[in-house]
Amino acid sequence: MAKSKIVYSDIKWDEIDYTVVSKVKDVCKSIKEYYWNNRHEGSSKSEIIDSGLDYAFLIKAFSMYHTEWNERTSRCTKIGFFVAIPPEYKNNEQSKSFHLVLDGEVPFDSSISHNFRKSDRLKQDIKDCCRDAIKSEKDELKRQSIGKLCPYKHIMLTNDNIDVHHSGQSFSKITDKWIEENGGIEFLHQFVSPSINGGTIIKFTSASIRESFIAYHKKYACLEAISREAHKEIHKRKM
Repeated sequence: MAKSKIVYSDIKWDEIDYTVVSKVKDVCKSIKEYYWNNRHEGSSKSEIIDSGLDYAFLIKAFSMYHTEWNERTSRCTKIGFFVAIPPEYKNNEQSKSFHLVLDGEVPFDSSISHNFRKSDRLKQDIKDCCRDAIKSEKDELKRQSIGKLCPYKHIMLTNDNIDVHHSGQSFSKITDKWIEENGGIEFLHQFVSPSINGGTIIKFTSASIRESFIAYHKKYACLEAISREAHKEIHKRKM
């Protein structure tokens, strides 16, 4: 892997254009090199990155471009990063990558790639719109499930602990199939509401496209209301 074209100390954090994928990747590489080169002597991984301007950059970059970011992190209250060489690559420094720390724990599959592409951003935009399209359905399920028992933890569900889980096909798989069957990324992205400075996409601009996904989701999704604790454990096992 090529070294970053940007020196860490020269990064102007408030001038980063997040819409230019190549620049975002270069800043990621610079952060990765900096933390790896400044790790404790003899250590196989860097210190945890969980605050500061570089941390804020990583959160925004991954949330914008990594298509599984929301699925991997949305149930976590604290997210951190560190740089390490995946075990399967042994001591090959060219294979070092970012790894996640979620709520103080390193998941089984902690490695997360910053090999972003424009299509990743477009796909994430569409998935954000899909997530918005089913929000009312999930909210209604939550409302109906308050006071019932979590089927996994056997605790009463409340407004403070309830979450909605895709117990059959995952949300990501459902959206991937819907995108493929309904014109693909480039076609569907024309119905995405414009973002502001790379911010979060809110909704589809086309009512028919929105209803198409809602109908598709109802056909293939199996939603259940469970506790956030149970939801977090389920997704940790899948990582």
